[in-house]
Amino acid sequence: MIDSIHLKYQIKSSEEYESLRRILGAQPSVSYSSYDDGLEIINCSIRNLRVKLKHPFLFIRGSFPKFKFGDNIKELSWIELFSTINELSSILGINLWSSLIRRIDIGACLFMNNPVSDYLNCLDETPEFKGYYKYQDETQTYVKSNYSVLFYDKVKEAIKHNDPLSSVYLEENILRFEVQLQRRLAAELKHKKVYLARLLTQSFRKKLLDRWQSSFLKINIKRTLIKSLDSKNQNKQVNLIKFVDESGGSSSMLAIMDQFQKSGKTSKNQRKYFRKLLKKAYSNEANFILSPLLAELSDKVRRQHSKFVATIFA
Repeated sequence: MIDSIHLKYQIKSSEEYESLRRILGAQPSVSYSSYDDGLEIINCSIRNLRVKLKHPFLFIRGSFPKFKFGDNIKELSWIELFSTINELSSILGINLWSSLIRRIDIGACLFMNNPVSDYLNCLDETPEFKGYYKYQDETQTYVKSNYSVLFYDKVKEAIKHNDPLSSVYLEENILRFEVQLQRRLAAELKHKKVYLARLLTQSFRKKLLDRWQSSFLKINIKRTLIKSLDSKNQNKQVNLIKFVDESGGSSSMLAIMDQFQKSGKTSKNQRKYFRKLLKKAYSNEANFILSPLLAELSDKVRRQHSKFVATIFA
């Protein structure tokens, strides 16, 4: 489930720098440039991985499954991931395990029962998603301060980018669910610094997988509004939720109420009463029902998480 990793490796000596310079210079895609400080920058690709050398650091980024298999539909086992890192270390003549992780993506391709667009449309209509998700290029992207969550049609994405794709996948409904931990990574994973060698520990691997699943749960992918209710009181609550969702969500609505209060259009008690109504409506589970599409997605995320956690301790 580990996909892209961005690494920052500190060069140990001038001899190591010269060795890297020779190795990268021999790559067919190599290019040279420099910044205003005059330091030479060497960029190249090793298979799909992008590599940049600027003294005193070597930067690597890209998908390790694509490096190994050519695509990221097939997942790397932990042993295969470690072997791939060792292979790249051997190519570069360095020990990559001492590198800092600057970003890590955890993802899985889920084989769904229906067209992927059905799930994306359902996500777009889910309460508490509105105002947070960006739907662009057939991708649902949920952006938080320290991480991003993506859902997209893997087959369409591969075709669009001319990625190699086995013909056996062309008729499949493959939904890619990916979590990109890319900002304040150390704080997000509760470490002072996150070195690549941490992947060798079972507890850290489980933390990454748990983080993948919890990202799904945090954004509340579970409910769609019931369209018809018998209770008049529940109908009022549902109508309130619909209105708030269409207005950008409860946080946006409360911010508007704050502005009204400051301008004297509403009183403090009126804002307090409105907040109480919102809390009551959103906390009433009778106002919501689990969508069959999202129920299927939730179940497949849970199964994928369980499968990979089991491999940690196998």
